[in-house]
Amino acid sequence: MREDITITGLLNKIKIQKRKVLDIDHKFLDPIESKNSKSLISLYNKSRKTTLGGLNIEKAEFDIKDQFSDIMLNILLLRNLLIIKEQVNSTFKLVVPDILDQNKDVSLSIAQILILKSPMIKEYYFKLADRFENDLTMAKLMYKKYNDDVFDEQKINSYVLAKVNSLQSDYKSDYTDLTNLKMVKQLTSYNEYAKEYIDANNIEFLDPLELEKNSDKWYDSIHNFYDNIDTKLLEFNSTTQIWIDLYDGVYGSWGII
Repeated sequence: MREDITITGLLNKIKIQKRKVLDIDHKFLDPIESKNSKSLISLYNKSRKTTLGGLNIEKAEFDIKDQFSDIMLNILLLRNLLIIKEQVNSTFKLVVPDILDQNKDVSLSIAQILILKSPMIKEYYFKLADRFENDLTMAKLMYKKYNDDVFDEQKINSYVLAKVNSLQSDYKSDYTDLTNLKMVKQLTSYNEYAKEYIDANNIEFLDPLELEKNSDKWYDSIHNFYDNIDTKLLEFNSTTQIWIDLYDGVYGSWGII
């Protein structure tokens, strides 16, 4: 039974067929749910040509075969639809931006894209993007807090006063009192000792992944990747047409509508 169909149509057929097989499962295959299921084997009286339940043998045989055929046909159709879907997914490719570099394109099969779209993988990439942003934000906050605490003007002044006092202990003036700061700032050594304190306490980002440079780019690339492939898959599914033969589980030439 050959028919032309879009990929979207194929996916819809799979959904419908899944519901049919699920219904068959409840009616005929599930030992608890299948209350209306007819037995696929029966006992009959040869001379009377009736089953032990009193049904005509030919009618009972027809019912058994009809039920069995319906079960097998619907399972077969679902199986073949899923086989065709996997064949299509493995054959067709789309060009999409790389997941960590939206300026670089990669060619991926539909099957590969669907793996990247799987809830588990997708969730981890988005968590990674959030981690980039959060770590960079926290590092910047820590950097600011450290600078505010350590490079407080009063701490620098205290260091300079203590340094001057220790080096000029023979002088009569006591430079440890902050009230003498104005006098100490007039010394040529003030800037030198202030710089000494700053250099000794200065810190920089330890950023081996270059998050400061790449965080926004990586975050945008991950979001762009998922937005882009969703759009491309929708377009691909609705415009790509193939022919399928459900009974043989095969498909053939395709094209864009």
